[in-house]
Amino acid sequence: MRILHIGKFFPPHPGGIERFVADLTDAQVAQGMEVHVLAHAEPGTWRSRHFCHGAVEVTLAACHGQMLYAPVSPGFGWRLSRLIRQFKPDVLHLHLPNTSAFWALMLPSARRLPWVVHWHADIPLDSRRTGLRLAYHLYRPWEQAVLRRARSVIATSTPYLNSSLALAPWREKTRVIPLGIPPCDFDAVSAGLQDNETDWLANSPVETPSPPTASEKKVDVSEQRPSNAPTQVEAPSPHPALSRIASDGGEGKTHVSFAWPATGLKVLAVGRLSYFKGFDVLLRAMVQLPQASLLLIGDGECGVALRRLARNLDIAHRVNFAGRVDMNRRGAQALADAYGSADVFCLPSTERAESFGLVLLEAMRAGTPAIASDIPGSGVGYVVRNGETGLLVPPGDVAALVDALARMSADAMLRQRLGETGKQRWQREFTADRAAQRVRALYAEILQTTRPDTTTPEM
Repeated sequence: MRILHIGKFFPPHPGGIERFVADLTDAQVAQGMEVHVLAHAEPGTWRSRHFCHGAVEVTLAACHGQMLYAPVSPGFGWRLSRLIRQFKPDVLHLHLPNTSAFWALMLPSARRLPWVVHWHADIPLDSRRTGLRLAYHLYRPWEQAVLRRARSVIATSTPYLNSSLALAPWREKTRVIPLGIPPCDFDAVSAGLQDNETDWLANSPVETPSPPTASEKKVDVSEQRPSNAPTQVEAPSPHPALSRIASDGGEGKTHVSFAWPATGLKVLAVGRLSYFKGFDVLLRAMVQLPQASLLLIGDGECGVALRRLARNLDIAHRVNFAGRVDMNRRGAQALADAYGSADVFCLPSTERAESFGLVLLEAMRAGTPAIASDIPGSGVGYVVRNGETGLLVPPGDVAALVDALARMSADAMLRQRLGETGKQRWQREFTADRAAQRVRALYAEILQTTRPDTTTPEM
């Protein structure tokens, strides 16, 4: 079985969808499938790239920038057409949201294939970004056309499926398959691109693009933010000695590690520093937990504002803004060590833009109990079972978060029980192998009944 995945980005680009695509495709290869991934290079990259991530072939199309999170990649359709011709896939697996997936609507060769749409998230219509809400009126007809043509749609949880307006017309052909992550295997990580990226760039053939036309000039990737979350350049951590130790694999640097800046309850949070992640809520909760310290791993557009808030709340000495970790072998080891040494993991997101919470699976895999927001219509409350694998609190409720953290701090037996049960649930429901098995069964099902579709797309 030959599967062509269409993604937005690919590791080491940060993001839960990107990590899941890499993990899923690795598991699919291990189960005997031939897999190729087509995604975008980092924004601002004018050359396309081809490499092997372990046994998975990856092509990254040139990406001139982003507009409202949408990659600008005029050559993506040509790349897709050529890959279909050369790779001859049996199934086209589209990961949405991703505007470049819409090229499949325009290509007869793509329309002759059965499609599986992996629905990772809706476009958040409750976003504070006015431009994003307005742009959805242009995006929606294409989104719905892709869903209409798909043989099957994958949703990551039942709560998210039931609350999705975009998926409402297509629920009969939607299958719920939760995300999954593999066991920590750092030898497997090191076999991929990340640890050898420099050598690959030096030795692999790289296509030289033709001179850009006026329509292909680089797009400014800066984005306007709401007034309460201004876009600023990231400032240095207020604790440079406690931030990332070592780096991502330079000569003579043997490891990456993270440190908690104080004793007491060790709270870990991981994610992009974006407005919907609720890290401001977590910082305000930390004020009332003087014996706790926070390790916050990630970067993003709200980083400066969050650091300023920590200083204003007089808790900066108990918060380590560790920045982004590169997911090479050393970075993956350091991140796993952080999960394993934390007393509690916290995902305080405030909006349904947090559709699943892959970081929760990473905490469960480490046996670390989680506190998460019980966001209506999100999959977070499906992943974390309140009182069984973690604790759920109302989103944005500082007092409830303080109570949950205090409860964890005071009860080591509770932390141990929740952590052990969470790890068992990960092993039973949320491994990458389990996800790949479920997806493979879906492929087999649709290949038995698929007929080529060469009709003109309906918009």
